[in-house]
Amino acid sequence: MAISTEGKIGIALGLVGIGAGGIIGVASGVLITGWICVAFSVWGLILLGAYHFWHERRPALLSAAYPIAGAGFLASAFVATLWVWSLPPAPPVPTPQPVAKAAAADPRAFCFIGFNGYHNQQSMALTAMLHNQNKEAVEFTTMGADFSLDGYPVPPQIEAKHERIFPEEHLLKQDSTLVRLGRDFPVGTKLHGKVDYQFRYGPDNATTVLLRIRGGVTITLGPKRSAKLKWDPAADSLPDCSQEVLAAYDKIRTAD
Repeated sequence: MAISTEGKIGIALGLVGIGAGGIIGVASGVLITGWICVAFSVWGLILLGAYHFWHERRPALLSAAYPIAGAGFLASAFVATLWVWSLPPAPPVPTPQPVAKAAAADPRAFCFIGFNGYHNQQSMALTAMLHNQNKEAVEFTTMGADFSLDGYPVPPQIEAKHERIFPEEHLLKQDSTLVRLGRDFPVGTKLHGKVDYQFRYGPDNATTVLLRIRGGVTITLGPKRSAKLKWDPAADSLPDCSQEVLAAYDKIRTAD
């Protein structure tokens, strides 16, 4: 039975496709199957060429080509299999080690001590005091320290400040913006205002937590430019320090 020209072209394309698939398999690491497909494609093309040239001219040679091509394919597959088996085993793919993550920042590592007031030359400011309880050094960024009084222009926000806080630095102080009163007030005058300090801290700059000292203040002016402050913290404001911590700072102030 003769094979038409279209049939030969179809068979040739099929064999080329099998060979291309084998090459892709070899490149992907499927060595034995890949090389067997390549050998099948090569010997199939050789046999197809022999058929094309010898089918009518030398049928005897063509009859001998069939077993030769079959034996060649089997020998090629056997040699490819032995060669692949003789290769040293591929090194194991290293298991990626998990990257250690910095411990999350604990908002309880800071607590609020209180305010110190500044009242002089017809202006007023507050200094917030925090107690640092971290056992390791942390990154600390002051994002804002707003202080405003009702009825007075809101002063501009302070610039952000970044620093590294070490465990031995227990007391942190942050000055607020300065509110200008424009005149002196008699003793007993009450001024109402708002405070909103914002900080970010954590073991690194990527792992941080937001701290806020936020709420309302009532300042009662006393003699000799003294002032008494009543603090009304917001629900999300940094909690006050324990009585033990506050007592320790009171001792330091008394000693000073």
